Amino acid sequence: MSPPERARVHELLREEYRAVARDPRTFTHHLTGRALAAALGYPPSWVASLPETVSVTFAGTGNPFFAGPLPPGWQVVDVGCGGGLDSLLAARQVGVAGGVIGVDLTPELLAIAEEARAALGLTQASFREGLAEALPLPSAWADAVIVNGLLNLVPERQRAVSEIVRVLRPGGWLLGGELVVTWAVPADVRADPAFWCT
Repeated sequence: MSPPERARVHELLREEYRAVARDPRTFTHHLTGRALAAALGYPPSWVASLPETVSVTFAGTGNPFFAGPLPPGWQVVDVGCGGGLDSLLAARQVGVAGGVIGVDLTPELLAIAEEARAALGLTQASFREGLAEALPLPSAWADAVIVNGLLNLVPERQRAVSEIVRVLRPGGWLLGGELVVTWAVPADVRADPAFWCT
């Protein structure tokens, strides 16, 4: 995929998730919000404790906390954090001795996450605009990286995975869930920027 095509994919993704931030009902690819979180096994009390603006915009594909909570004091990166559901839950788990940085390419979703962070008083969390293929973080910073429905949207997956490995400390945890296609996608379909937004 050429640089202009990659840029077009990123812009289409921003447009789609900007619409989700304005009205989550516009996202029709799969189940979203609290119903999705419940289906993925998130404890209902965890989700209910977050502002509704966060929970209704949730569109992950897995539960990064399925094996249990994160250790207190850990540093966590949530790549493709969206409205911040996983980031805010992680921030509660790592506590004030830890830290969580959520990264997303959609300013409108980051604004939802930041507003919720401030309302909840989670000073150990912060949010940054950025791409999975060029994470705005130092190397070996994170004890854990969350990716929840991100890599299926990234046109340069190998580069994104390299970035995740770069920011993760040796022995750190990779948590989350992804959609996996088990058949070959035709080249002309892969070259269509709109394909990456489905």
